[in-house]
Amino acid sequence: MPDSTMWDSLVRPSAAVAEGYRAAGRWRGETVLDDLYRAAAATPDKPAIISYVGGKLARTVDYREYRELVDRFAAALLELGVQRRDVVAIHLPNWWMLTPLYLACSRIGAVPAPVMPPLGARELEHVLTNSAAKVCFVADNYAGVDYLQRLLEVAPDTLAHRVVVRSRPAEPVAGVLDFGEFFLDSPWEQTHQLPELASLDADDVALLLFTSGTSGAPKAVVHSHNTMYACATALADCYGWGSEIVASVPHFLTHMAGSIFCCYLPVILGGTSVMQDDKDLVLLLDMIAAHRLT
Repeated sequence: MPDSTMWDSLVRPSAAVAEGYRAAGRWRGETVLDDLYRAAAATPDKPAIISYVGGKLARTVDYREYRELVDRFAAALLELGVQRRDVVAIHLPNWWMLTPLYLACSRIGAVPAPVMPPLGARELEHVLTNSAAKVCFVADNYAGVDYLQRLLEVAPDTLAHRVVVRSRPAEPVAGVLDFGEFFLDSPWEQTHQLPELASLDADDVALLLFTSGTSGAPKAVVHSHNTMYACATALADCYGWGSEIVASVPHFLTHMAGSIFCCYLPVILGGTSVMQDDKDLVLLLDMIAAHRLT
């Protein structure tokens, strides 16, 4: 169970190796939150997230709003008692709030744990139990699956809060927080003082990814801000990408490649992420034409 002792027992590179990474520009002393705040100050009206749901344009989030959402969601997590290094499970399709939730966790030093929608009840229970997640976000229904009911059936006692992102109006469920009401519409940032960006450690735990479990039980893989930065910027350097990037990954963004290249990389570069919540490749072609995808 990931208490502070487990996190502290992680095997880290030696000081000499880490310094070599920094000298080569592969690691740095900042986090993606610094990138977000810079972009929000320099290009506040630039689209950061363009989200398609059910084949239609659902929402565009500019960098000003992106920063505001991250701060609000982070403060909401503080209201729920989430602390540094607590795990927050995010079991959502490619909806616009996914990446702000990732960064909201990092904003307070918590650890997001993405869970891909195709994983079933057994895998969800495995992730929640082995990560000791304190909060779990799920969709109400997606692709014909009742994710909320699944969560209610398998949630371990260690899960303190269940949050549902609704695709349509519905009656409240006892013991379940409504994302729109609690996270989106409540100005918790006016109640809670968020930590200074300088207090965030680029070498600290920043993402807990579970493998797909094709060869056994899903295994937890730990990333720091710097390991994600190295992965993202290696591809950007290879192709010469900069702030003009318009990234889209037609796979689940709760997967390693999807999260790195469509969630984190665009923010690191100050670019744009375009996401769709289905497998409609005709729509992908339309998105390429409409948004000039990189």
